[in-house]
Amino acid sequence: RLNTRMRYALWLLALVKVFVPPLFSLPAPVYQALSTPVTLRPVIAGLQAAGRPGTPALAVLLLGAWAGSALILTGIVVRQNLVLRRCLRHASPIPIPPAFLLMGPPPGRLEAYAGERIQTPTFVGFLRPRLYLPEGWQDWPRDQLCGILAHEVAHHQARDLWVLLVQTVAVILFGLNPLVWLMHTRLTH
Repeated sequence: RLNTRMRYALWLLALVKVFVPPLFSLPAPVYQALSTPVTLRPVIAGLQAAGRPGTPALAVLLLGAWAGSALILTGIVVRQNLVLRRCLRHASPIPIPPAFLLMGPPPGRLEAYAGERIQTPTFVGFLRPRLYLPEGWQDWPRDQLCGILAHEVAHHQARDLWVLLVQTVAVILFGLNPLVWLMHTRLTH
């Protein structure tokens, strides 16, 4: 029931919390009871049993799972960015759309591009903002073009690219946590 800005702000708070360690600690008996469910105690005892050479410690297994997920997710992110870069590379510069100029001065040194491989309007660039439009954008009704441009500029003004960068780092580092995926989905939505 909260408005969109308030929901976004709350999910941003969750994103910040992902990188902040706990500020309190539980007493050792309570922490051990919470961190080691009863059903896993025999498994953990078996993994840590002395005199069983070749049995990896639980910490090593968990570290391997984390490193594997981080490598896989990094590969996925790199591949997605390479595909996007390939699509944007073939775009041609265009003049700033007149409908954009009716909305006020463009942000920073905005450059506009259009290309046949671009399927949806996209705003990219942390330091040098660039607006990419699909082929045929000139045929769009002026009201539709103004709405699309306002939407893309709102992403730039809200610093959404920076938030997306932090989200991506959170997903790569903490991708085994389903709550991080929930936060990522809600922020992207």
